[in-house]
Amino acid sequence: MNLKSLRGFLGLASYYRRFVSDFAALAHPLHALLKKNSEWRWTERHEGAKNSIIEHLTTAPVLAHFDDALEVTIQTDASQTGLGAVLTQDAGEGHRPVTFISRGLSDTETRYHANELECLAVMWALKKLRTYGYGRHFFVKTDSSAVKWMMGKKDLKGKFVRWVLELQEFNFTIEHLKGTDNIVADTLSRNPVEVLTTAQDSETICATVREPEMGFASRELALLQQQDGQLRKIFVALDTPTPCKISQEFVIRGKTHKHAIGQVVGKLQPIEPPSAPFELIGIDHLGPFKPTASGHRHIIVAIDYLSKWAEVAAVPDTSTQFVTSFLETNVVFRHGTPRRIISDQGTAFTSQMFAEWVARWNVKHILATAEHPETNGLVERVNRTLTLAFCAFVNEDHTGWDSHLSAATYAINTARQATTETTPFELVNDRAPVLAIENLFPWPVEQQESHDVFSSRVSDLRTSVRLRILKKQRKVKERVDRTRRPEPELRRGDLVLVRRKPRKKNATKTFLPKFVGPFQVVRKVSETTYLVEDLPANRKRLTYRSFNAHCCQLRRFHGRTDAEWDESVSVEADESSSSSSSSNPSTSESEEEPQPATPITITRVGRRTKRPGWLKDYDP
Repeated sequence: MNLKSLRGFLGLASYYRRFVSDFAALAHPLHALLKKNSEWRWTERHEGAKNSIIEHLTTAPVLAHFDDALEVTIQTDASQTGLGAVLTQDAGEGHRPVTFISRGLSDTETRYHANELECLAVMWALKKLRTYGYGRHFFVKTDSSAVKWMMGKKDLKGKFVRWVLELQEFNFTIEHLKGTDNIVADTLSRNPVEVLTTAQDSETICATVREPEMGFASRELALLQQQDGQLRKIFVALDTPTPCKISQEFVIRGKTHKHAIGQVVGKLQPIEPPSAPFELIGIDHLGPFKPTASGHRHIIVAIDYLSKWAEVAAVPDTSTQFVTSFLETNVVFRHGTPRRIISDQGTAFTSQMFAEWVARWNVKHILATAEHPETNGLVERVNRTLTLAFCAFVNEDHTGWDSHLSAATYAINTARQATTETTPFELVNDRAPVLAIENLFPWPVEQQESHDVFSSRVSDLRTSVRLRILKKQRKVKERVDRTRRPEPELRRGDLVLVRRKPRKKNATKTFLPKFVGPFQVVRKVSETTYLVEDLPANRKRLTYRSFNAHCCQLRRFHGRTDAEWDESVSVEADESSSSSSSSNPSTSESEEEPQPATPITITRVGRRTKRPGWLKDYDP
């Protein structure tokens, strides 16, 4: 702020002082700087006074809402530094501003004549305020007669013609205004708030699309734009949908039907065991089985990640009400409330009812990756053991399996685990199980240990078990990782296909695609998991698919591309061959020189292609 700009600011503010209460008191510190022989010192007091006046000018009652029923007036002005305009309306209390606009001049515009700048100010203001003036009559007030001359002149050239044509869509009347009455627009033009960047300073992006001979549909073009490495940066930065809709038919069928062969992608990521029993549990459904007399068809299985203790129950179906009842009866009221629960993405665990249940008990719910049971591998392993145990108890018609469920579970919980090297029963109950045969012998009464000794022994046992689990997890990880490929590095916006188990009614499973998509990568959730979502151009509704996918389920997507060939090779050879044969048609076949072979090109995917013969005369 200097003395000249301060005078202009006070002139603009004083124009609307009748709408500002105690304006003299607000502007007194600023007026004091304009006094003769006054020392110029801009302090926080003056800055505060300026900001207070600006706040009054940009809020009610000075600044008014646009009223469609009132007359519209636009005042414009231009200077050698910028353009300014103000839109005002009079509701009976005088003209009140609706909006202030201004901008600086570009390098080219600084060389305009003053009359050209005045015309430019009108044209720019009307384009900027088009929503207020289009389709209605309004007044344009300026302190220059150049605009009225331009609108009435018949023989115009250059940019004046273009400006007049652009102004033809508006219905306005130009009125001359004295310079002393055009204070607001004049101040805005001399103090522009926006400076235009020159063409040299700006960065221009130019993209051209060469349509191939066979042509691309609009939906295919949208997918190619999303796939392009350079355009992907723009889509990621703008985060806006691509212009066209994509069809699933564009996916190359050969790549969606191929099986995932070779080494498994992704290193093992073991789940760290908790420090106490039933802090972390895994839960899953087993079944459906043959219905029993009680109407049971499924089994709910829950396992503790430290002690390997299993809790099971037979249920009629996989609805959420049976899951929550099982967790309360068999887990919460028996072993305490767990901190975390790991489950798959079945409807019983993704329903609103289950979300409300975990929120009520303050339990963190972790969903495993879809169609990747290895995430909750411990409960899947118990399911297999439980199924094998049923084989020893179930009857011949397989209808009485629920009556032997407790016996099979007891056998698992009292068996010595290879990982913990102890039984789940001992880790949970802090004692060995008492079998029926042991009651036949007169065992001596053991001396009871103190509470401190008991707590210390239990703590040491569980700590040693936890360390033993960690040690075996490291050994398994080292052995398995040697046979696996490292995780691919995917960036945001990359296109991928996701492996899914094919399911379709009245269709052969072998002929169904093994991969679906394409999807775009949103972010990396963990070392082996990515969040993917539908492409912007493929979203049919406001809601769209967004889910986690393991890296072993992902495959990079490559869309259809033109046949690649070296355009600089053999085009001249084809033409010379054609011309030589046509100029000497009577030459015998034996005297003709050998024709050059059609160039063979190896594409990016390794296929050998050659240029079509009907393109021999085409010179790109």
